[in-house]
Order: sequence, then C-alpha cells, then structure tokens
Amino acid sequence: MNQTFPPPPPASTDRPYPLGAPTSQWSAHQARQDTEQPSFETLDRLTRAMTGRFTNGVSPHAQYVAWFDWTSHLSRAPGRQLELWLQGVRAATQLMQFVSRPAVAAADPPFATTESDRRFDDPAWRSLPYLLWQQAFLAQEDWWRSATREVRGMAPRNAARVNFMALQILDMMSPSNVPWLNPVIVERTVREAAANLARGRINFVDDVMRALAMEPASPPDGLRVGTDIASTPGEVVFRNDLMQLIQYRPTTDSVIAEPILIVPAWIMKYYVLDLRRQNSLVTYLVERGFTVFMISWRNPTIADRDISFDDYRISGVLAALQ
Repeated sequence: MNQTFPPPPPASTDRPYPLGAPTSQWSAHQARQDTEQPSFETLDRLTRAMTGRFTNGVSPHAQYVAWFDWTSHLSRAPGRQLELWLQGVRAATQLMQFVSRPAVAAADPPFATTESDRRFDDPAWRSLPYLLWQQAFLAQEDWWRSATREVRGMAPRNAARVNFMALQILDMMSPSNVPWLNPVIVERTVREAAANLARGRINFVDDVMRALAMEPASPPDGLRVGTDIASTPGEVVFRNDLMQLIQYRPTTDSVIAEPILIVPAWIMKYYVLDLRRQNSLVTYLVERGFTVFMISWRNPTIADRDISFDDYRISGVLAALQ
C-alpha cells in the first residue's frame, strides 16, 4: 500500500538557532513564535533551583520514579509478598518469645546489630524497656531491608535507591534518635537537669539558619592536621601554584615497584582519604607495600577565577605524573 507524505518545509536561512542547537531549545523557541506569548522559562528555572536548594541537589523525580518502580513491580509479585508476610510473622513470633522469657535482659536477643552499627553500643540498651524498643526497631529494619530488595523486572538502580531511602527514613525513627527512647539521653537529661536539651535546641536552630542561608558550618574545635586527621606520615616532594604533591612511604620490608597516585576532586581536601587510621585509604595502602602520592589542591580565591580545568590538568595531574 503506497502512502504519500507532504513535502518537508523549506529550510529557513534566518534560523535564530544554529543547526547544532539542542532540540529542546529549538522546540521551546518555535512554540513561543507560534503562540506569540511571553516566555516564563525563567520562573521554571527559579522553581527548579529552589527545589534543588531544599533537596541538596537530589532530584525528586528520581525518587518518585524509584518508588513507583518498586511499588508497581512488588504489587505484581505475589510470591515476594508471601515471603515478606511470612518474614513478618516469623519476626513477630520471635519478639513474642523473647518478651515472654523470665529473664529477658539476660537472654540473647533475636535481632543483633552489625559490627559497624554503633547506635546501641551503650550497656544501657540491655535494660528494660529499652531492649524491647531496640529489638522491635531492628526487626522492622530487617523486614524493610528484605522488602526493598530488587524485584524481578525492576531497574537495579531504582532498587538500590529505594533500599537506601527506606533505611535512611527508618534510621531517622531509630530509638537512638528519639530523646525519650534513648537511655543515654534520658540519663544525661536527668543528670544535667535538661541543660543538654537546651544546647541541642540551640545547635538545631543554628544548623537550620545556616542551611537556609547556605553558610558552611563552623569547623569543630580541637581537630589538628597530622594528629586528629591526616595522621599518616608524609612529606611534600613537589609544589607549584595549584597544588602540593605529598609522598607516603610504605611501611613494609618489601616495596611494590609501581606507585599509586591519588587525585582528589577539586572540592575535596586530601585528608578526606586519610581521616583516621581505622578508615584511612593511605594507611591501608602503605601497610601493604605501596608508595602513595597524593595531590593537595590549593584553596582557590577570587584571583584564581580565570584558571581553567585545562590548567588543573597540566599543572595538576600531568605535573604530578612527571
């Protein structure tokens, strides 16, 4: 079956946008020409900028899409729903059995924390009724961790986002973050006659005002470079107008021949990768025989406004490699 289509419109020589302009710009411009209406695109940009300011740059659309992807697929997965129902019944049964024991505080709890979880390290969490609140929360957290696993058909990225957001919301509601459910805060409040709550309120108001004004938080007192942070011994072996190159020597008897060069992002301090011995990438590498070099970028000022990324490439990465 033959079909005839109208010929395309003739090319215009007075095109207001170049041929390589983005389609979205050309479409918006053409729509304004067709309707002869004033443009309010600046208002749209302002709205998106204000939204980004309150969400710290996180797109709310990405969150909505992730939750919709998870909900829609889970609603069409009766097998996963049955698994989650059985897991909830089992968790409730374990909690009831734990509570019904004569010596609850001396018994082993059914839900344990991970090694990196320090929310319930204080011995006061082993006393009643705080132990029950802790176990109920851990059971709920364990259930949601299973519920937000990837469902067949979901995008893996959306599954990871939903899992992250669900656990973050749960962490906000943790008994350790609720003053009247946290035994440490309750004991301190009684001891200090609620002076700790007054200090917390002042700090909270200060944090909110700084966030609205987009002002950086004041640095904590007592942190000394080389002692409390950046504790791995190193020495500056090269410097120029943009950076200093720090060398960390291996602490092993044998040394790996090929060194490692770490290039932090421009907005990072070099010691982000060397905060403490327990979580220092630099310490981890030198203890395994690597010679580590790391760039420390100079803090830019208004006088550096004309420095380009190419300057960082030449005077930063390439200079360090040479």
